[in-house]
Amino acid sequence: MICPECKSEYQDGIEICVDCGVSLVFNLPIDKPLKEISWVKLGPVSGNIFADMIADVLSQNKIPHYLKADFLTSALGIQTGNMIGSRVFVFVPEEFQEKTNKIIEEISGN
Repeated sequence: MICPECKSEYQDGIEICVDCGVSLVFNLPIDKPLKEISWVKLGPVSGNIFADMIADVLSQNKIPHYLKADFLTSALGIQTGNMIGSRVFVFVPEEFQEKTNKIIEEISGN
């Protein structure tokens, strides 16, 4: 249980904040709206192996990202990610575009 005023946490069974005198709640409402993110599509990267390597480096650098494979992989679930000609796109927030492009170039050689 949490006090909505002072944010103190209490054990189950306690219903009133000792300091504020208000009823406790299970969860606090989110005060701030989520920041809108402008995603940028980078790539394509040739296959899942390079894409996984890039995703690992992006995670290590705390860069938000997601990967999207070509149509057969994403829509039909066919694992073409390592076949010749398969492509994976990397999506990052716009402010990380330049840094991510450098990482992609270092890993893929493109």
